[in-house]
Amino acid sequence: MSTPDAVFGPFRFNRVRRVLIKGEVPVQLGARALAILSALIETPGQLVTKGELFEKAWPGLTVDEANLKVQISGLRKALGDEGNFIRAEASLGYRFIGDIAFGHRYREASARRRFRAPQNLTTPIGRDEVTSGVCELLNKNRLVTILGTGGIGKTTVALAVARKLADSYADGICFVDLGRIVHQDQVIAAIKGSLDLHDGEEASVEQILLGIHGRQLLLILDCCEHVIENVALLAERLLAETNNIQILVTSRESLRVAGEVIWRLEPLEIPPLSLQGTASDIDGYSSVQLFMRTVRQTIDDFLITDESAVSVAEICRRLDGIPLALELAASVVDVLGIEEIRRGLDQRFALFDLDRRAVIPRHRSMGATIDWSYNQLSPRLQAVIRRLACFAGPFTVDAAISVAPGEGMNAQSVRNAIVELVNKSLLSLNHQADPHEYRLLETTRAYASQAQGPFGERELARENHAQYFLSLLERQNWDDYEPVLGRAKMQGCLEEVRAALDWAFEFNGPLAVRLTLAAERLWLELTSLSQGIHYLGLAMRKVNADPDADVALRARVLVSYVSSQSHILVSGIDEGSLVEQAWRAAQTAKDEFLQLRALYALIDSLNIARRPIQYELDAFRVLAARSDDPAIQQLPLLISAYYDVEHSEIVSSVNKLETFLANCVYFPRKYYLYFGNSLTLYSEVTVSLMRYWLGYCEQARTALAFLVESAEYRANSSTLCFVLAHGALLCELHSGDVDIASGYLQKLEKIAAFYKPWNALVVSYRAILTKEEYKKQIVSESDLRAAEHSLSKELKTEPFLKKQGGLFPILLFELAETRLFLRDFDGVLETLQEAMTYCTNDQDARIIGEHERILAQTLVARNEPGDLDAAGVHFRRSIEVARFRSLYLYEFEATLGLAELELATGRPIVAGELITQLLDCLEDRDQLPGMDRAQDILHRASIAGTRELYDTAAPASG
Repeated sequence: MSTPDAVFGPFRFNRVRRVLIKGEVPVQLGARALAILSALIETPGQLVTKGELFEKAWPGLTVDEANLKVQISGLRKALGDEGNFIRAEASLGYRFIGDIAFGHRYREASARRRFRAPQNLTTPIGRDEVTSGVCELLNKNRLVTILGTGGIGKTTVALAVARKLADSYADGICFVDLGRIVHQDQVIAAIKGSLDLHDGEEASVEQILLGIHGRQLLLILDCCEHVIENVALLAERLLAETNNIQILVTSRESLRVAGEVIWRLEPLEIPPLSLQGTASDIDGYSSVQLFMRTVRQTIDDFLITDESAVSVAEICRRLDGIPLALELAASVVDVLGIEEIRRGLDQRFALFDLDRRAVIPRHRSMGATIDWSYNQLSPRLQAVIRRLACFAGPFTVDAAISVAPGEGMNAQSVRNAIVELVNKSLLSLNHQADPHEYRLLETTRAYASQAQGPFGERELARENHAQYFLSLLERQNWDDYEPVLGRAKMQGCLEEVRAALDWAFEFNGPLAVRLTLAAERLWLELTSLSQGIHYLGLAMRKVNADPDADVALRARVLVSYVSSQSHILVSGIDEGSLVEQAWRAAQTAKDEFLQLRALYALIDSLNIARRPIQYELDAFRVLAARSDDPAIQQLPLLISAYYDVEHSEIVSSVNKLETFLANCVYFPRKYYLYFGNSLTLYSEVTVSLMRYWLGYCEQARTALAFLVESAEYRANSSTLCFVLAHGALLCELHSGDVDIASGYLQKLEKIAAFYKPWNALVVSYRAILTKEEYKKQIVSESDLRAAEHSLSKELKTEPFLKKQGGLFPILLFELAETRLFLRDFDGVLETLQEAMTYCTNDQDARIIGEHERILAQTLVARNEPGDLDAAGVHFRRSIEVARFRSLYLYEFEATLGLAELELATGRPIVAGELITQLLDCLEDRDQLPGMDRAQDILHRASIAGTRELYDTAAPASG
């Protein structure tokens, strides 16, 4: 627009300077008259209330209505014939009904249709499909209602529809803002005024029908929920008594009349929780796009960084993708910053009070928007919505009936209330869920949780909420639980339990302890012990502080708490001492199942510490033998097998694990998590890894690929983490297949988002992958140095890695090899020395074999006096212990190193014999990593050996 002037008749009004000019001569008007004229011209054809005019002309002052009439009279007189453009609406306000051109387009104005809707100030974001869908409905139906909660953008969509259909109606589009009126009986007058029907008589439906007779137009009735009854009656009359009138309604509640078609407006698209949250990940979501556009109105160069993307995504999720809430939050980013806004959302929706000017009152803040809806509700519905605010997420009708009843309200009245709240757009409905699920938007839930109700109402609802989920979990049959199908439902239950426990630990300790114990299996199933350990710790403090606490209850809480230690890392906890206390408590309680759990956790901690377990294992065997469950009876065999693994008795461990798998095809879900997540799958992973070390590499890799798929299907993050970190990634990286390893690493990165300590595994394996890529000349030495630094830092600073049993020394050996490539010989020796502290005996081939091999390679690379002779000794020691434990792969790698040393020191025949003897023991092993290297050594040894024999024979023949 080239000029801010508004032109009508012979007048030109400069909106910036507030000067009215007729022809070339300024019109003498006071400041208040000009302020009133400016307000009327800004919304041509639309009603401007008396209150709004008072605010414009007398801001902050209280004046008599007669003053407004005097100013209007003076304006009309100054405008002459155009004074009739200012039309009074009885008891409501005034509107400017003349045609206005902006800038120099006066001639165009006279050609425009009489009825035209106002335009959106900005282009709607994320609403193209919605706009097209509503237009399509209007092509087939005469009455369409855009239904949605407050602030969701119903008016924005309606105006976008009006713009798209502007040329489709001969008499244009008439927009009626019913949000500015207060009473039902003002509906007809507002519509009559917008249709420009003045005959001096009191407004009536008959006048409207007469005035639009024979016209073709779209009537948009905006914001109808508070006057829904009169709008519904009018709509029925218009549909029945006209032919070419279509109606588009925006409301939080449907009209419920014949012929009405509803478009339920959904929030803008939000980034899902599963998204990693980088800037490129979230910028395609419409909620983020609106948030960013609004921020840039005050910070024009604002960009989302990878660091801020997580917070922006959370803000959009917490605000449910509601456009008004997003705009309000974004409007203060320049003052508060992204992080402070995110933190503010935790303070029972601190953005409620954020205000903005120059909009209708109900949209000035989220508080005002929800007030508008809440105050329209009956006391009964207000009570129900306050009680439903206990739910953290979706809930069923049964759940609501358990939580919401109160004085004078039974199950049927709650059921009816839910129907009404859905109809009023205060509850979202998920039709796809079975049974149907309902949800309060986060903004509505936060509002309702603060709304005032009768004394004790909120506490009763909270207690009902906690009791409902306690009953749900205690009734859960975990043997029938299907993780793939049931995970989504249980994920929702997880948030409800968290909310219930936060309340119960403050107000009802006994209920909190019971709910904590009932939720233990839930946390185990969903890999959420990082949440559960907090509440288990609170429960332990509760029972310890109660001198009258039941012995069995105390034992169960303590055993549950220490059992979780084997799954996650808790800083500042003396795990060994706690586990022993748990075992004694279980013995005191005379609960053999609790004793089994405590012993299992104790043996696990002893295994990790490389300490003897025979006494504890014998005690476990006695208890397991008394169990009537065959699966429990097999657990001592499993424990013994894992003990053998940690002591490099690989053949024995494989035999025991295969026996366990054969005898325990099914391990009941009702308690298998208590003894390690998915023991059968864990055993299969361990067998595959052991077979890899035994030299059956290709079979092991194939088996592990299948187990990765199986773990993904089971939808349990800790199971998938174990398969990847303790099996599949190790074998693929050792085999040098960086493409498959990279794919596995991406899977590990994805699940690490659910539990932060797992990120230590991600960082470690990323560094090892870089080492393998360096060997293939894919990355540079500087990349390798960065990898060495990150791996070294993780191993020093992340205690979680030390809880990974035999994996930790393997990671140390990977660090040593990385330093060897960088020729950091002192660093290699230091790392090898640390790795040897995990050696359990003088035939621990997994530790000694690797230590001796890498030490020998280091001496060869350093090549100081005596190093090569010493290297030969270390290679042979590595071969010896590996062969003793039947670790063919370890023997294979050490033999290759020794053969290359023999070649380098001029003994090709010895080198050839070493490789030949090695390959003679190959049997049915194939595709070992390093097989090409063995063949190359054999070839070079053959050539060099032939030359050596020729050189030896030549002098004798001479």
